[in-house]
Amino acid sequence: MELWLSYSLRDLLIFSSDAYFRLYELSNLALWPFHIPLILLSLVALYMVRFRHVLVQKILLVWLAIIWLFVGFWFLRTFYSQINTLTHPLSYLFFCEAALLVLSGLMTSSTVAQEYHATVRTLVGWAIILYAYFIHPATAISWDRSFTGIEVFAVAPDPTSIGTLGFLMLLRTRGYLYLMIIPCLWLTFSVLTYMAF
Repeated sequence: MELWLSYSLRDLLIFSSDAYFRLYELSNLALWPFHIPLILLSLVALYMVRFRHVLVQKILLVWLAIIWLFVGFWFLRTFYSQINTLTHPLSYLFFCEAALLVLSGLMTSSTVAQEYHATVRTLVGWAIILYAYFIHPATAISWDRSFTGIEVFAVAPDPTSIGTLGFLMLLRTRGYLYLMIIPCLWLTFSVLTYMAF
């Protein structure tokens, strides 16, 4: 038992921080220039989330589902699984979240459409989205990482998970707390990874 307790998170990590951050560079270089339409669509979604119409909420939930599918296939399966075999089965969480988002969009009814009000929850939701869109990518530069290795919403899993939490707080669709479970699980996994570096 003492032997097991002597292990730390660093001992369980099978790749270096350099290899991990290099994945973002490879992913971004391979995807370029498709970042441009992804960023533009993300900005459109940022504008659309202000409208409380049911159809807008359905569109945004389906859009988030497509992003989760894309990130699961593109980053987790194509790149991250090369250095961490655990991410291949974890990609199913992304596919599950996509399915749940679509299901939530289908179940969204006219009862959720209401006038937009600036409450504490909406302010927190906006703060989370703005962090995922702008501040989180900037952290790559502050950590002396290459600009090509920035983590962008709709491409990298961490800002996508963070941004999804913000959108769900703003949309307030039925069962939105359950939709937050998988993003929080991924962020916990990511935090543990960073703690191990």
